[in-house]
Amino acid sequence: MDQLSGAKFRSYLQVIQDFIEKEGKFILITRDSTFINLVQTLVIKQLGIKKRCIHLLFKEKDVIEHLKNDSAKALLFIERIFEGISTIEFIKNLKNVFDKKIYIILLTSEVEQEVLINFYEAGVDNFITKPISLNSLIEKIAFTLKPPTKIKKLLDAAQEYIKRKEFDKAIKLCNEV
Repeated sequence: MDQLSGAKFRSYLQVIQDFIEKEGKFILITRDSTFINLVQTLVIKQLGIKKRCIHLLFKEKDVIEHLKNDSAKALLFIERIFEGISTIEFIKNLKNVFDKKIYIILLTSEVEQEVLINFYEAGVDNFITKPISLNSLIEKIAFTLKPPTKIKKLLDAAQEYIKRKEFDKAIKLCNEV
């Protein structure tokens, strides 16, 4: 527990455990074995969850079918660029159809802020810049599932600025976050 205090760490783990126990699941659209192993370590070793709640999918149609045929909420981890193609249009479509059913965390390398704003506008709930430590992953997931009130308000306001095409104001709020 390097940067997280014991109490914070346990509260973040509890948020994740509550999500999974209430029929939540993780869907991963990545071929990054290091990231996949990190998520498995979190679920199996840190949380001690044995049930199958991690789904590794590689095709858009499989993700859509999985979401259609299952009543569970999903936390979707998706690469910004998957198999050489930007995922922004796919993310927009998912959010349009399954908005109340999914949270989306974008997996990316270092990238310009404008690119992230475009993905946020498309419906991404949070971002992970790889590589990431286990503690940072836990914190990102917990904040995605249950955002701190102040941060949530700032992000909601930033999203409104984006909708009104007031990008400078949105960037300012995102920097504050």
